[in-house]
Amino acid sequence: MRVCRGCKYAEDGSLFEFELFTNEGNTRREAVGRIVQEQLAALGIVVNFRTADFWTLVANMQTYDAYIYGWVNGFPDDPDQMWLFGPGSDFPSDQGSINASSYYSPEFDRLSEKARTLPGCDRAGRATLYHQIERLLQEDQPYLWLYATNELYAAHTDVVGFDPQPNMPWWNIHTWQVSGP
Repeated sequence: MRVCRGCKYAEDGSLFEFELFTNEGNTRREAVGRIVQEQLAALGIVVNFRTADFWTLVANMQTYDAYIYGWVNGFPDDPDQMWLFGPGSDFPSDQGSINASSYYSPEFDRLSEKARTLPGCDRAGRATLYHQIERLLQEDQPYLWLYATNELYAAHTDVVGFDPQPNMPWWNIHTWQVSGP
């Protein structure tokens, strides 16, 4: 078992143990939770993995030791992450805060504002700024990013109404129809 020796917050000899939550019924996140639990157990870290209904998870995010959650950037498909890590998204609420880690970085704010207001919306200039932002987020680690889905979509010519949008491939699945025999 991993125990604390010279830790900043725990008493020496404390067991390295924490609770990890995700929303029940999300099979991908439940599988990831079990993998995290198993892999950290091999290092002597005890992960008490639990599931909760979605709204309980959201309402209690700021009280959990750790949780598995996912974000999808919607329309427009823009790399701007102020909605997730900006100070305007850090608020106490019964429904939880979008910026649940209370991440704050003046450099992140400065680079984000510069990218959003770049004259002419210069793609190359914005790309350079967003690469700097991503580097900063990796260094600061407001979250531990576990994975990103890599999805590919194709439709048979007999599927009518298939219209995938950036980061929202299933948005109109209720309208899809198969034509022909």
